[in-house]
Amino acid sequence: MALNAFVVRHPSVWLGAAPVIGLAALSTTPPLIPLTVLLSVLHLHVHTILPRGYLISHGGTQVVLLSLAASLAHLGASLDALSTRAVSILLLAALSALTSLVSLATIVLSYYANRAVSTPWSKLTLFPAVWATVWGTIAYISPVGRLITWSPSVGLGPYEWIRPILGQWGIDWIVAAWAVVCAETIGNWLVGPAGDDLDATPEQEQIVSFAADDVPDLTGTSAAPAPRETPMSARARARSVLAVLLVALAMPPLLMSPLPDTSLSANTTPLTVGCVLPFPHRNGESTQAPTLDDYINELDQIRSTGDIFLWPESAVRFETEKDKREAFARIRKVAGGKKLVGVSYEEYVLPDRSKGEHGPGIRQNSFALLRFESKEPVLNYTKRMLVPVAESFSLTPSSEPPSIYTWDMPAHSDWSKTGWGPDGTRPISVTASICLDFSSAASFGALDTRPALVFAPARTWHVGVGVAMWEQARARAEELGTTVLWCDGGEGGVSGVAGRGMQEYMQVGQGSWLRRIGTPYPYDERRTMFAAGGAYVALAAVWGVTGIGAVLEVGLVAFGGKAGALIRLIKKRRAQRAADEAPLLG
Repeated sequence: MALNAFVVRHPSVWLGAAPVIGLAALSTTPPLIPLTVLLSVLHLHVHTILPRGYLISHGGTQVVLLSLAASLAHLGASLDALSTRAVSILLLAALSALTSLVSLATIVLSYYANRAVSTPWSKLTLFPAVWATVWGTIAYISPVGRLITWSPSVGLGPYEWIRPILGQWGIDWIVAAWAVVCAETIGNWLVGPAGDDLDATPEQEQIVSFAADDVPDLTGTSAAPAPRETPMSARARARSVLAVLLVALAMPPLLMSPLPDTSLSANTTPLTVGCVLPFPHRNGESTQAPTLDDYINELDQIRSTGDIFLWPESAVRFETEKDKREAFARIRKVAGGKKLVGVSYEEYVLPDRSKGEHGPGIRQNSFALLRFESKEPVLNYTKRMLVPVAESFSLTPSSEPPSIYTWDMPAHSDWSKTGWGPDGTRPISVTASICLDFSSAASFGALDTRPALVFAPARTWHVGVGVAMWEQARARAEELGTTVLWCDGGEGGVSGVAGRGMQEYMQVGQGSWLRRIGTPYPYDERRTMFAAGGAYVALAAVWGVTGIGAVLEVGLVAFGGKAGALIRLIKKRRAQRAADEAPLLG
C-alpha cells in the first residue's frame, strides 16, 4: 500500500503527529513555522475525519493529546505560578484544554462554512480570516491577553513589518494562510490512489465556468463551446495565487532597514536609559529582597551616566500616603536635575471620605514618574490587568488608560543649546504600562499620539514567563512604532530595550544596566495604522482579503471566459472566410 493511501485510510496517524509538533509549537513563545506546521496537520486531520463521522472520537482524542503537549511545554514556567503546584497544574491543564478545543473547533467551523461559499479564493481564505478573528477576540476579552492564544511571538522573520499595520491579527492570518497552502498541497498528494477515501464533494462542485453563451453569434453559426475550468484546476490556481501573495508579503523587509536608530547624529536625540536592579548578595547568593534604601543607593551609583531610569514592578511597598511622599522626595533628591526616574510600587489606598467613598482600603500596583524639578509625579499609572488568582485576589485593578507626558529634555554638555533645539530643549514624549498589561494590544488604544518611550516595569517568576512577556512587550513596541524600556525584577527575568530595530534583551536576572539609544528628531508623533485603527482595521483587512478577492476572481473569470469565447469566434470566422476565398481547384 502506498504511503499516501495508508495515511488517508488510517487518519489516526494525525493523532500522533499533531501532539509531537505541538511540543515545539505550543511553548510559552510559539514560533511561526512550527505553529504553521501544526495547523496544517490539524487541517488535514479535520478534513479527513469529518466526512467519515469521526469528529467525536478523533476530535476528542486530539484535544486531549494537544492539551497534554501544551501542558508539558508550559510546565516549567507554570509550576510556581500560584501558591501550590497542584493548583498551578490544574489551571494549566484547563487552559491548555480550552485553547486546544477552540483551535480544533475553529477548523471544524471553517470546514462547514466553506460549503456556503462558491469561489475557490474564498474557500481558501475563509479559514485564515476566521482564525485571526477568533484569536483576536479571545485576546481582547482574556484576562491574560495574547498569552493563552495559538499566536506566534517569535520567528516571524520577514513578516515582522506587518505588526505596525495589522498587529497580531495580520501575523495570525499569515500563519493560517500558509497552513492552508501547505495542507492543500499535501492533500492533493494524499488523494492520489486513495482519493475515494477523502471527502471530494467540495472539489467536485462546479464553481466557476468559462461560458460563451452570452456572446452574440455574428455569423449565424454557433461557436464551439468554451472548455470549462475544472474545480480542481480552479482551486490549484487560487492556491498558487495565495502562495505568491504570501511570498510577496515577505519581500518588503528587503527594502527596509532593520537596524536601530543611530544614537548620535544630527537627526536623533541620544538617550541613555537604565534599569535599576539592586542585588543584595553574599558570594553571589541573594541575602534578602531589595529594600527602598537598596534601590536609592543603586540609583545614586549610576545616575551620573544616564538620563532615564526605571525600577522594576512592585519594587517597594507603601502603607501610607506619608511614606510614599517621603520616599519620592528622597528619590528626587538623589536623582538630581535633568533626569527622569520611573518608580513602580504597591500602595494601600484608603477610601476618600470627602467624595463619599466607603468600605475598606484597596491595594494597587502603581507607577510614578519623578523629576527633581517637580514635587509631584509628572506621570501616574495603575496596573489594569492582574495575573488571575496570583494578583487578582490581593490587588485591585484600575480602569484608567495610560496617558502621555512630554519631557523637555535639556541639552547634553557636549551639545550647544542652539544645536540641541530652538529653546535649548527637545521634547521626549513618554508613557507607562505594567507587566501583564503588555499582553493586550488594546492597552494603548486610548493614546492620541505615538510616544517616544514606554516605561515597562515587570516582575516574573520564571525565565520562560520572562521571555514570553518580553516578546509581548516587543510586539506592542512594534505595533506602536515606539521604544519600550523593559525592566524585569523577577528571578530569572529578562530586561532590555525593544522596538525600532532593537529585538534582543540586555540581560537575564539581577544587576543594573544602562544602554544608549537614539530617538528620531524631530519626532514623528503620528500613530501607526494599527495604533490608530486597532482591531477594527485588522478585522476589515483580514475579511477584505476574502471578500474583495472573491469578487475580483469572479469578475476576472467571467471577463476571461467572454474574451476567450470572442477570440475563438473571431478565429473561426477568419478560417471560414479563408476557406471561402480559396479556389475550388488547387
